Amino acid sequence: MEEKELQAKIESTIKLLKDKGRDIHTYHLTTFSHDSQKARASIAMLSLSQSDRFITAFKKSSLFFALAIGSVFLPVLHFVLVPTFLIVTVIVFMKGMKQTSWVVTGYTQCPQCKKWVEISPQYYTEPLRTSCSQCGERLLLKKQ
Repeated sequence: MEEKELQAKIESTIKLLKDKGRDIHTYHLTTFSHDSQKARASIAMLSLSQSDRFITAFKKSSLFFALAIGSVFLPVLHFVLVPTFLIVTVIVFMKGMKQTSWVVTGYTQCPQCKKWVEISPQYYTEPLRTSCSQCGERLLLKKQ
């Protein structure tokens, strides 16, 4: 895809989410390759409310809780599996509650091959990591 197509996609996504009353913003980042070459990037990021974070964290952690309950019926193994799954349940829930932003979409130019790369939806962490779909270069995106 070309830059204008990617930018139009971001703008349409932002408009759609703003029409639904969501708190979404565009941010400009700098992309770095492994040899410190730079390029520019743009992402649309959704701020997650406390209830959004709770619902997502609850859904993810409930899978491990269900596994803990199911492990009760496994002879001998339940001595290890039940406590392990309960601990993982708490860790997954806590980690989910710490996620405050979601990258909805974005694009960057690969510093190596100069092709435009679409950034897939993911939780925002600093630095944001992605890879070029053309040359496979690992890319780090950081706020300017």
